Amino acid sequence: MMVEAKLVTIEELKTDIVADAQHLPLKSESFGMVLMDPPYSTKELVRYLGKKIRFSIYKSLDEAKRVVKLGGYIVLLHTLIPKHLGRDKFRRVATIGISTGPNKHIRCVTIFRRYR
Repeated sequence: MMVEAKLVTIEELKTDIVADAQHLPLKSESFGMVLMDPPYSTKELVRYLGKKIRFSIYKSLDEAKRVVKLGGYIVLLHTLIPKHLGRDKFRRVATIGISTGPNKHIRCVTIFRRYR
């Protein structure tokens, strides 16, 4: 069964919080899981937001590390596989490759768990 995907705007989403992933307005250690699917390139960022902004996957990961609770998970869907998130606090649980078909770019789901 084929499902047709539709790109939606931020205004169309029914969300509680819309914020810059690099500066989250959230308390530290407040979530058991953080799911991240950031833009893979500046070109995609402009396509989603309609404008170019400074974006760093590493700053976004730093914020995810800040808001995830002890024992919680950070799940990242991206073309980048981070080597580690800080060996003293996080361990990689899994890395899973994902493709939508032949001749398509591959993405990976990387899962980290906070243990300290």
